[in-house]
Amino acid sequence: AYGFAACHNSGLCVLAFRGTQIESYQDFLTNIQILLTSVPQARHRGLVHAGFLNSALALLPGVTDWLNSVTAARTRLLICGHSLGGAIANLVAADVRPDSLVTFGCPRVGDDEFVDFLLNHLHLQITRVVNCCDVVPTLPPTFMSYEHASDALYLDNNGTLLVNPTVNALKRDRA
Repeated sequence: AYGFAACHNSGLCVLAFRGTQIESYQDFLTNIQILLTSVPQARHRGLVHAGFLNSALALLPGVTDWLNSVTAARTRLLICGHSLGGAIANLVAADVRPDSLVTFGCPRVGDDEFVDFLLNHLHLQITRVVNCCDVVPTLPPTFMSYEHASDALYLDNNGTLLVNPTVNALKRDRA
């Protein structure tokens, strides 16, 4: 897993996490570890995807060190990511408590208790963007108890942004 960190003179700091690299067998192995597992420092955070958690935990010491180094300059923290990076961003957000979380094509990360933690305990502004035919946001499936942490901003096949479209609207657009 990889990330990028930067802080602007205005005090806005950004952590951005990279998505799955199709040629990376490590990313493939991370993505297929779909069993739900508890977060080690749980604090009633629910269950999350084991592979995503392992990647986030590997990055967390570097993230924490960087955040400590920019504490004096930081007025706002935005965490973002695409695909696998979006999943990692969700898990890092649960630990470092940013102001905003923005994901693009993010898979489901955890169960409803994890989602509740992100939404109700962190008071986090979450923006989740989904592209019309991207399959990643439909995984892992809901029958395995996975949920998304917010409604979707959906880009349809014409490039129009729809806010939390109905299932029928999605079916029509994807057809």
